[in-house]
Amino acid sequence: MAKTEQSNPSAEALVLSLRAMGYDLSTAIADLIDNSISAHASIIDINFSWNGGSPWIMVSDDGEGMNESELKRAMKPGSRSPLETRDKGDLGRFGLGLKTASWSQCMKMSVLSKKNGSLHNRCWDLRHVIQTDAWELLLELPDKTEKLMQKNLLKYDSGTVVLWEDLDRIIGDFVGDDDDTMKNQFQEKLVNKVKQHLQMVFHRYLSGKNPIKINVGPYVCEGWDPFLTKHESTEEIVSERLKDSNIEITPFILPHSSKMTEQEKKEAQGPNGWALQQGFYVYRQKRMIIGGGYLDLDLKSMDQHRLCRIKVDITNDLDHEWRVDVKKATASPPLRYRSDLNRIAESTRDKSSRRYRKRSSFSTPSGNKSASQQDVWTRKRIGTKYLYKINRKGPAIEFMREQFGISKSNLNDLLFLIERTVPHRSITVDNNDLNDSTVEIPEEHVKPSSSLILVAEKYVQQLIDKGKSNADAVDLATKGVFTIGGAGLRIQLENKFLEGQS
Repeated sequence: MAKTEQSNPSAEALVLSLRAMGYDLSTAIADLIDNSISAHASIIDINFSWNGGSPWIMVSDDGEGMNESELKRAMKPGSRSPLETRDKGDLGRFGLGLKTASWSQCMKMSVLSKKNGSLHNRCWDLRHVIQTDAWELLLELPDKTEKLMQKNLLKYDSGTVVLWEDLDRIIGDFVGDDDDTMKNQFQEKLVNKVKQHLQMVFHRYLSGKNPIKINVGPYVCEGWDPFLTKHESTEEIVSERLKDSNIEITPFILPHSSKMTEQEKKEAQGPNGWALQQGFYVYRQKRMIIGGGYLDLDLKSMDQHRLCRIKVDITNDLDHEWRVDVKKATASPPLRYRSDLNRIAESTRDKSSRRYRKRSSFSTPSGNKSASQQDVWTRKRIGTKYLYKINRKGPAIEFMREQFGISKSNLNDLLFLIERTVPHRSITVDNNDLNDSTVEIPEEHVKPSSSLILVAEKYVQQLIDKGKSNADAVDLATKGVFTIGGAGLRIQLENKFLEGQS
């Protein structure tokens, strides 16, 4: 038998190291909610109070609760081996989440649990651990603390309450001298950032069959669906299954901006904006692990791919392969799946690009001739680049040239100057800084001039004289070069040529 000796870690050194696991307030609370869901809770409440400058946060649920031995085990760091086989609905893995999530935010974490009519409590006070350099749990709670926690359990037959006090990490983020300023920052962080994060991470638990209810203070969380599955213009592509059905991949193409209301666009962009929310959404037992981006597949987020979102479902027995971290906030796909993920991403990005560009109709050599003649711009591929030119052959361009008495050579010189001086780089940079660069410019800023309206009316009349119906003539004009007049010009033309028609 090998000779050995004990080498137990210093409680002070290790607990301070575990505080630096990289949680923020949102991911820490989400980790506690994982435990509530694993305990089959249907209602989860996140309550908080500034408490006169000694704030606290409390997470309570109506789950199964814990008896004395179960609570003692749950409070132990590394309470379960990550190699243990987990129940299908278990969102845990390392036996660290309750402790590391709590310690990352506070110096004192108390737990009160109710099961079979009995109440049991334990408390980690890190100041006591540091002072004694010992892994010692407190077995008694102050009366005021216990009453506060019991209040949340009175309405349930069973459940668990976790209370965070001495919130040194949270208060350290605030800037301000007066109490009201600090209180407002505390409430804003809880209500806005945490609520928004929970609505994203747990959106599949918040909707569908037997939804759970999560409350942040007086506010009810409503699931944020990144795939807009209920929108009639969302395209859901056929799912693929990998590795004996343990991985399911479902790509989605979101609706074009023109198919969404301003409110829908605001909601669809998500907490992080269009650019960061495109890409893969990895779920472990319906719980979101990754919310956007392209994992580490060497694919960059591009504006034209903003409508690409890909749902990836994995089971909790794939944690090791996907390198899911303790916080359940990062994952990396195994090598053998990368080619499939890359193929699916490229295909979905290509579809996204086509839908995103749809609004700007470009003619192509194989395109419909009559349609291409109406296009304002043409696009020609040269190697890996594209050349964009104004369509000189469009009938509306020719009509405008004649109306304003411009020679073909002068017109060509003018259009050539415009083509060569379009500020491509500035347009790209400016629009990449926006969450939604496809938002229409308000009509009051792009009102058509009286001379443009007059020329457009003459063009429509010419089409009518050639046998087009009034409606077709207006439609052709406003889908061709006269798109520059926007909705204002179309309304003018409709009022003149379509008023009184059925």
